Amino acid sequence: MENDLKDVYIGERANQQKNGFGVYKFRNGFYRYEGNWKDGKKHGHGKLVMADGSFYEGSFDQGEITGSGVKHSALQRSDYSGEFLNGEYNGSGVIKYARGGGYEGEWQRNQYHGRGRLTYPSGEVFEGEFHCHKRHGRGQMRYSNGDHYDGDWIRDKRQGQGCLEAADGSIYEGQFFNDMYHGQGRMAHCSGIVYDGLWSGNKPVNRAGRIIISNHLHGALHLTQGEPFSLEVEVLSEDGQVMHVESGRQLQVFAGFQDHRPANGGSLFHQIEDIAEEPLQTPFGYQVVEFPLSESTAYQAFLEAEAAAAAAAATAGTTEQEEQPAQPETGGEKAAASATELESANNPTAAPRVAGAPAVGEDDPSGAATFRVYSPPPPPPGISTVATLEGRASFADLVLPRPHSLYRPYAALDERDGAVILAPASAAAPAGSTAASLSMGGAAATAAAVASATSAKKKKGRDKDEDSRLRQKRLGDERFARPGEYVLCVRDVSQPAFPAGDSRPEPAFLRLVLAAPALAKEAGGKEKEVKEKEKKKQWNTQAMIASVVAQSSTQQATGELEKLRGEPSSS
Repeated sequence: MENDLKDVYIGERANQQKNGFGVYKFRNGFYRYEGNWKDGKKHGHGKLVMADGSFYEGSFDQGEITGSGVKHSALQRSDYSGEFLNGEYNGSGVIKYARGGGYEGEWQRNQYHGRGRLTYPSGEVFEGEFHCHKRHGRGQMRYSNGDHYDGDWIRDKRQGQGCLEAADGSIYEGQFFNDMYHGQGRMAHCSGIVYDGLWSGNKPVNRAGRIIISNHLHGALHLTQGEPFSLEVEVLSEDGQVMHVESGRQLQVFAGFQDHRPANGGSLFHQIEDIAEEPLQTPFGYQVVEFPLSESTAYQAFLEAEAAAAAAAATAGTTEQEEQPAQPETGGEKAAASATELESANNPTAAPRVAGAPAVGEDDPSGAATFRVYSPPPPPPGISTVATLEGRASFADLVLPRPHSLYRPYAALDERDGAVILAPASAAAPAGSTAASLSMGGAAATAAAVASATSAKKKKGRDKDEDSRLRQKRLGDERFARPGEYVLCVRDVSQPAFPAGDSRPEPAFLRLVLAAPALAKEAGGKEKEVKEKEKKKQWNTQAMIASVVAQSSTQQATGELEKLRGEPSSS
């Protein structure tokens, strides 16, 4: 027991002192040294072993751990290899931790101090300057999420001038304070937005608040169908100033028409409800369903290509019809064809027929009718988003095209109001018309019957003219959007939003009143009808046929009467 309370040395001695190689066990039993001695002190190469499993092996100088060596710490679960001074890490050294990570660089009094490379268990790496075990000075940091920072550090915080390249592609270059963007800085965001201005607490000081259409600030925009227009747009800050410090914000423009829903939901409405877009609330007290705008030049080219394709299909059908053997026509068939032709002339908005195909509502008696497949050209592309430049952007040469055939607001309006004036008229001659009477032996009709049929036809013609006029008033030029009130909207569609977590700037809305080409706007906003040019008199085939039939029937009746009287006929 007494030996356990005493230091025990076994080894070489000289001059009554430990000199040479020896093993020394300290009286507390925790330490054990084996190695070289000089004048009673550990000196030279040796190994100091501790009871907890820790040890040091390396150079000793006058009894102190000084010089190069290796230390294993059971408590810190680390292994250090490098320089020591008086038992502390000092100078250049490398340490590895069992939990992962490590440090390689300069040390002072067991702390990272000077230039070094620190690897974290997460895989993050800092390479730069340290002071008192903290990142301090200039350095680069690679984060586990892919971010990379190169700049100034103060006491383990990004502070001063630096550049942060985010994993999503965003780059901030400017001033930092307490690990945040603070001061003057430039952010090139992954959305394409570039902000160059003041920052505070990781947020830009000047933030986009709303969008305005600067060239139409007051009242509605009045246009006629097919008339191109342009929009000048500004992005304003929360205090109402143009965002000169920002560029690259992606803006989208589109038009919308009021979302009309039938009270009970018609059959057509139910068919298209599933594919319709979600309505957008406007500041005008109603919702709209959007449809994209078009570039005027591109849309005009599309209309020309569409007309050319339709003409080509019609020409092909006519050519095939001409190649068929000519079939003799009865007088009634000729008259019916003439009357049908006249009805088509009186209704210019009716759906065009492709030659060689029966009219709408007609049956092909041969059962072998060939319908031309009309292949329209691809529609023009929509309007691309536009990037702002110092808070401003413009959309030029815009036009409201006709939307797709299942555009819900139009379909709902048609179903609500009825499709009488909206449905293209049939090209077939209706029963009871003059043409039908002629085809069924009208030449033998009495003058009174012919006159009655002619009068009825004229009335029907007037009705068709009225329907055509109403249709034109409601639809105008059917190549474009219908006359009416629309809403233009310009909104921010930058992805992702900038700055992150903030709401987008309020979109801009503008009422657009679209009129048919034959209508103009008076100063008070009233519509006046523009006088059309006098139409040239056209050959009225139907009237001529009716006149001839009436004259023939009158003469025939007079002849019969004269025969009964025994008087000679004047004919």
